[in-house]
Amino acid sequence: MAIYVQSTRCRVCLSPLREQIDAMLLGDVRKPEDGAPYRIEDIVAWAAERGEALSAASLSRHRTNHLLPALGAALEAQQVMEAIGQATGKQMSLQAAFTNVLIHKLLRYLETFDPSEIDPKAVGRMLETGVRAVTASLQLEKAERIFSKDQAAMMAEKVEKRLAARNLDPETLATIRQEIYGLGQ
Repeated sequence: MAIYVQSTRCRVCLSPLREQIDAMLLGDVRKPEDGAPYRIEDIVAWAAERGEALSAASLSRHRTNHLLPALGAALEAQQVMEAIGQATGKQMSLQAAFTNVLIHKLLRYLETFDPSEIDPKAVGRMLETGVRAVTASLQLEKAERIFSKDQAAMMAEKVEKRLAARNLDPETLATIRQEIYGLGQ
């Protein structure tokens, strides 16, 4: 899953090997023979072996224009989360932090324009994107709440009853509860 918005013109974004290439560019995946990080030339050769013709320039542009900005945004969101947590004592969700960063960047960007120079259609598109981000964020938070520890505990109880009916010993049930559901006794 990409951590950035995929470009419809970037060869790497469109590649079926994108996730592996991103991991190589980030250093998450290393060469099996010596554990060294992949260089751009290594990635070009690796992709070519798999039938994907990429150039060193396209990989470099992808890293600079798509991958690194996305990592910067992720770090910024993490800093926002930590700062709000320290200031308020409350934990902010990652989705809320990303939404917060996005909206603040949009507002800072709009402040740089003279009101007479602003294209209303462009502002409308930016605001629409912001609204979609907020909506997606709220949906993710809702999904997280739905499957909370309470939900996991209720599911565990149902499964345990069925397994106990099949004469599974209590020690195995306790292991399932802890290892699979992440719940204590």
